[in-house]
Amino acid sequence: MVQGASRGATRNQRQLWSFTLSTPNLEKAISAVPLINALGGVSVVSASPGAVSLALNAGPAIQNHAGQAHTAALFALGELAAGVVLQTHPELAGLQQLQRASGIRYLRPCATPPTAIANVTEPVLTNIQNSIARDGQAKVEMIVSLVDGTETEVAEVVAVFSIKRP
Repeated sequence: MVQGASRGATRNQRQLWSFTLSTPNLEKAISAVPLINALGGVSVVSASPGAVSLALNAGPAIQNHAGQAHTAALFALGELAAGVVLQTHPELAGLQQLQRASGIRYLRPCATPPTAIANVTEPVLTNIQNSIARDGQAKVEMIVSLVDGTETEVAEVVAVFSIKRP
């Protein structure tokens, strides 16, 4: 997805990619993920360096037998947001990330299409940079909040990534 855009590019090209990543470009990159398409697609609510909000489009593909957002759809959206927010941060451009583990904590049923909110906070960014400088790699735990249409948190996805220089 977005990661492939920085492979083989020079540092300046990677920086340009990070800074020119627009909502249409991000939506185009996300639409290349077959699972997301099978779920009906994702809309970018907002995106800036280190922050992204993605909404799963409404439709029967995301519903469970009770008409709520299916827990697998919530998980897929949260996992996607974790990867996207890391790949679109200009300070992390060109680094390789590999997901090592993930999980979800369900809090309540979600009756509306969910939105995932992911952020690379300053402490997380500093930890990644310091670990890479010291050890050549970093382990980061990204926590993504999933909210319903009333902005009530319905789940939390935790994705653990290993990040290193190429």
